[in-house]
Parts: sequence; C-alpha cells; structure tokens
Amino acid sequence: MLAGFENGYTFEAGSVVQNNLKDASDKSVETFKSFSFEYEKGGERVTFSAGQYTSEMIESGELAATIDGIDLYYTSYTNKAVPANYAMTEEDKKAEENGDLVFSYGANEISISQVQGISWEENGIHYSLTQIGGSLSHQELVETAEELIAQ
Repeated sequence: MLAGFENGYTFEAGSVVQNNLKDASDKSVETFKSFSFEYEKGGERVTFSAGQYTSEMIESGELAATIDGIDLYYTSYTNKAVPANYAMTEEDKKAEENGDLVFSYGANEISISQVQGISWEENGIHYSLTQIGGSLSHQELVETAEELIAQ
C-alpha cells in the first residue's frame, strides 16, 4: 500500500472486506477476505483492492498494457444506481440489453455515473483500481497501476 500516487491521490482509508463469489445461479462458490484502500484528490476517489482466491475468474475488459510481464485490463461502463424496489422502464431494459447501462440495486436514490477500472493478477493475488465518476484518464489509471506493480 502506498501513502499516495504521483498523480496527487493520497491515502484516506482502508478496510478488510469479506467477499462471497457466486456462480451464474447465485450459488456461493468461494468466500475470502480482501483489502480495500481509498485514495482521494480534490473530492474524487480511486479505490485500490487486493484479494487472493482460488476460483477461476477470467479478467474482463480490454488489454490496456503489459508491465513487467503483467497484463493490465481496462473496463469502463455507465452505471445506474437505483433503489432496491426500482421498476425498470422499457428504456432502461433496452439500455441494459444494448450494454449502454449496468444497473446496481440498493441505492438511496437514482444516480448515473461512469465507472472505469484497471485489473491484473500477480503471484496469485488479484488487484484492481476503480474510479466512479472521476476524471482519471485510461492512461492515468495504467500509470497508477504501474506505480503499484513497481512496489
């Protein structure tokens, strides 16, 4: 864990997270603990997570870079956070079907934000950097991951 990054994001908080990986039928396949670290700059946040698990997971996204033999994958999508009892409109259903929106349930109010991240695996540990609604570019996320890999 770093106290901060060259791009000015500094450590704010960290926690241990209890994870539960589920299969397509919502059956639990593995539970494990991971670490989550929040970094902040000017009101924007980026989350760095690290966890070790044995379940096979295919890295999603497009290959963004290879740093010291480690493949970094970039993902980006528009997320619509909605309350648990939200009823999707026809427009919502079409947007989800087309891949224009990803829905997250359980929010207090409806909000739409851009989510982007970089993920990689090194020595059996899975890492990710995620920003929701922030201004980091694709390249800046790659450079931040490169700083972490160099540690």
